[in-house]
Amino acid sequence: MTKNTDEAEKAHDVALRLLAHRSRSRSEMRSRLVGHKLDEATVEAEVERLDQAGLLDDEAFAGEMASSLVKRGHGPRGVVARLRSKGIDEDLAQAAADHAIESAGGEQAVAMTVVERRYGDLSKADRKARSKAAQHLIRRGFSPGAAGNACGLIADYEL
Repeated sequence: MTKNTDEAEKAHDVALRLLAHRSRSRSEMRSRLVGHKLDEATVEAEVERLDQAGLLDDEAFAGEMASSLVKRGHGPRGVVARLRSKGIDEDLAQAAADHAIESAGGEQAVAMTVVERRYGDLSKADRKARSKAAQHLIRRGFSPGAAGNACGLIADYEL
């Protein structure tokens, strides 16, 4: 066997092992293969091979990951940021996040579910406890409005 054939086999073996754990984006696969000290041409050829075989699909990956993140309590901004860190382009990340949030009942419903799971009933909690819960939601990627509504902070300002 030649060196190029050995490199191609190594790239394919590494890629299949990575895909056995979970799906990957094209960008993520590319960077993982480069991390295994494979040359750029071999990496590009393997990414193209996987793409042609239907094993790399950024749209499907983004949709699956967005749904998983929403189920684990991430808000729209958090989902987009996580997808972007995996190499998904901005528009696709935003579309996947929007679809996952809407499928789960909307941002407000997801935020309220997170609050109930983590903090229980906040209706009788003091302002400090509700504020802490809202800060948690904002860190998870929810908008301040959705976080405030879910934690009952908006009612504090109504006349």
